[in-house]
Amino acid sequence: MSGSKKKSDSEKGSSSLADHMKNKEGDPRMPKLGSSNTRGTSGSSASGSGRSVSSSSSTVLESESAKNGLGEVETARSHLVFQGHRPDEVTSLKLKEVTKHMRRCTEARKRQDWCAMLKEAMEATTSGAVVSSQLFACQTEAHLKLRQINAAQSCLLKTWKYDPSAATYNKSKIFGFSSEAYICYVVALYNVALGQFDTARSAIEKASQHDPENAEVFALLEITSGIALFRAGRYKEACSVYDEAPPTDSMNSFLYCARAACWSKLGEWEKSLADSNQALSILPKNIKALSRRAMSYF
Repeated sequence: MSGSKKKSDSEKGSSSLADHMKNKEGDPRMPKLGSSNTRGTSGSSASGSGRSVSSSSSTVLESESAKNGLGEVETARSHLVFQGHRPDEVTSLKLKEVTKHMRRCTEARKRQDWCAMLKEAMEATTSGAVVSSQLFACQTEAHLKLRQINAAQSCLLKTWKYDPSAATYNKSKIFGFSSEAYICYVVALYNVALGQFDTARSAIEKASQHDPENAEVFALLEITSGIALFRAGRYKEACSVYDEAPPTDSMNSFLYCARAACWSKLGEWEKSLADSNQALSILPKNIKALSRRAMSYF
C-alpha cells in the first residue's frame, strides 16, 4: 500500500511539472528577461527614469554583468570589448570563474562524467551565472544520467523560472546546441525517464525546430520514434529506426539497449545479447541492459 501511495505522489509531481511547462508560454506570472522580477535586469525604461547621459557607461557594465549572470560569458566579454568598456575587477573575476567552470562542465559531458558535470555546472552557477536556464538544464541532464529524478525535477523547474525564449538566449550556445534546443532536449530526456513518451516526442520535435542539424537532437528524435513503434508492437520497424539513428556518445548505450528489447520481442536472442553487451561496454551500470542480457541467456 505504501508503495502505491508513493507512486501516486510521484505521478502528481510529474503531472504538475508537465502542466507548468505546458502553460508557461503566455502566462503573465512567469518572469521575463528584462522584467522587474528577474534578477540582474532592469524593468524601468529610460524615459522618466531620471538617469543622465553620463550614467550610460555604468548601465552597459550592468547589462554585461547580467549576461554573465545568464551564463553567456562570451557574449558578455565581446560586448565589453566592442563597446570599449573595461569591466571592473569583480566582473572580470566572475567572467573568468564562470568560463573556467563551463569549460570543465563541457569536458565532463564529453567523457560522460556526470558527477563532474553536475559539480561544474553548480560551481558555474554560484560563481556568477545565477539566473542561467542553460546551466539549470545542464544540472537537470546530469541528475537524469545519475538517475536522480527528484533532483532533476527540481532543477527543471528552475530552468523554466527564466524565459529561455527571450532574445538574449537566441544566439547563445551550450554543448553545441542552441540554448532553446538544449533546454527542449533536456525536457525530452526528463519525460523519457518518466515514461511520458508523447510529451518527450513533443519536446524533442520542438528542439529539432530550433536546431535541426544537431546530431544529439536527431538521435533522440529517432529514439522517441522507435519507442512509439515498440509500444505499438512494430518491433522490426523500431529496429530499423534505431539503425538509422546517428551514433552519439550520450545516446549509444540507450540505442543498443532499446534495440536489444526489440530483438528479444522478436525472439532473436543472440542479437539481443549482442546489443545488450554493446550497451554495457559503453555504460556498465545500465540496469536495463543487464536485465536484457539476463533474459537473453534464458
